[in-house]
Amino acid sequence: MIEHINVSIDGATIHVARCGQGPVLLLLHGWPEFWLTWEPLMRRLADRFTVVAPDLRGFGDSDKPLGRFGAAEHAGDMIGLLNALSIEKAGVVAHDVGGAVAQELARKAPERISGLFLFNFVYPGIGKRMAEPDRLIEIWYQS
Repeated sequence: MIEHINVSIDGATIHVARCGQGPVLLLLHGWPEFWLTWEPLMRRLADRFTVVAPDLRGFGDSDKPLGRFGAAEHAGDMIGLLNALSIEKAGVVAHDVGGAVAQELARKAPERISGLFLFNFVYPGIGKRMAEPDRLIEIWYQS
């Protein structure tokens, strides 16, 4: 059974869906998604892992940020979430823009990460090439 809780982090309420038992997996959704993206996977993994799927700030039932809020700020929220839930270490699975959050989280708190898996997101270091015209044809659907 998936449990829904609200966690207060740095003055904001973050909605979290969680279930299962065992080592912790933190699932970070993409845009414009929220925790429900992970629901089928959560049910499949619940017998082996404690699965934690937050709605990033500005998505789903989590509070909306005031002003600019990027990967670094989301990563700060995820460190706060790990602290609030007394999670020492978690494997992180991230999709789409959740991958940017996962990379920042791994940079800020590598000791809190037991493994990192990102998919459908650019690799670190792509830099300015991300917006070059020949690359933009590959992400036409986002427009």
